[in-house]
Amino acid sequence: MSQIITGVDIGNTKVATVICRLSQGNQVETLGTGMDIIRNVSGSKERDAAAIADSLDESVGQAMRIAGVKVSSAYFNISAQNSRVFSAEEAVRSANPTKVISNSIDSNKYVIEEKTGSISEIEELAAVCRLKIDGYVHEAIAINELYVPDSDKRGIYAIVNIAGSITEINIFKNDLLKWSTTIPVGGDNITKDIALILNIPIADAEKIKRKCNLCLSTLVENDIPIKIHMNDSEEDIEIRASSVVKIIEARVFDIFNVSKNKLKGAGISASQITKILLVGRGIVNVDGGDSMASKVFGVPAKKIDVALKGLTGQEFATALAIVSYAAGHCKKISMTGAAPVRETQFTGKKTYTNSDEEIKDEADTSGPEGIKGKLDSVRKLFWKIF
Repeated sequence: MSQIITGVDIGNTKVATVICRLSQGNQVETLGTGMDIIRNVSGSKERDAAAIADSLDESVGQAMRIAGVKVSSAYFNISAQNSRVFSAEEAVRSANPTKVISNSIDSNKYVIEEKTGSISEIEELAAVCRLKIDGYVHEAIAINELYVPDSDKRGIYAIVNIAGSITEINIFKNDLLKWSTTIPVGGDNITKDIALILNIPIADAEKIKRKCNLCLSTLVENDIPIKIHMNDSEEDIEIRASSVVKIIEARVFDIFNVSKNKLKGAGISASQITKILLVGRGIVNVDGGDSMASKVFGVPAKKIDVALKGLTGQEFATALAIVSYAAGHCKKISMTGAAPVRETQFTGKKTYTNSDEEIKDEADTSGPEGIKGKLDSVRKLFWKIF
């Protein structure tokens, strides 16, 4: 008997969906994929909920048409941008009264705290698109589990995920996520740099970036001329490929250098890291990215090859990782409503089935300080259990 499982990756610039078949032995087979660019119809710099909902609906629709199946629920991503991760050990030591510590957690659990209202946003988007939420998966943890070989999971290592508009830096130690942060720069900034410096449309800049596909000017062998049509010119002009590569090189160096400084600011020295692992559509398709990262951080770096998992493009890497993680852990994932109490005050929790129906409420309801009476006044926490 097989089971259909869907993963949705809602990013800052696009929504990607993967529909898979889960067979006996938790073997995952990709049936369909869909992706749609988020178009900010309001013109505001803020996230446009209507535009995201449209992209979610289109992305899931594409995947369903290719897969030939209809889905009514999905697992959604949680990123470093909108969450904070604690290991079980850190959570137990924490004296912060806004965190609830389960009496039953062990060394293999994470506590993931919502930072920016992302859960409420996903719930609203899913409701608009008539999708039930099967659960939430932290994308860095899922990417690490699916794509990073065991041989690379020793010691301290970094997964640098360069997406379209942001870059996530995730520090792991012996396969456990220890620290995450983001910077508001990604692969789309390379395209914008090319468009600005050469005075050409964004669409043309993206084509030129893909054609040059290199971020180290020292690696240019065939410095071919490239014809471009500037915005304020009636005739095409020619530039050398090396000129474009230097633009790409400057931005990629900046992304890695800012990431390194973020680590330094958090008290993490690059010398402590054994390797840098690169993922994301903003860097993996650019040749020389691993060499540049190694040069900036001073440690070995390499790209994570998602093609080994049957993917032809980076845009679906996170969504597939969500599916793979859920396939192995979905029976152990639950959402927990939490009250602002310390570990010694914890008396119960809410648990949910994968169909989102509440099946259990063991929260203490005695007195005004009972957990149940506080559920509406605090942020939601949710557990990801290995």
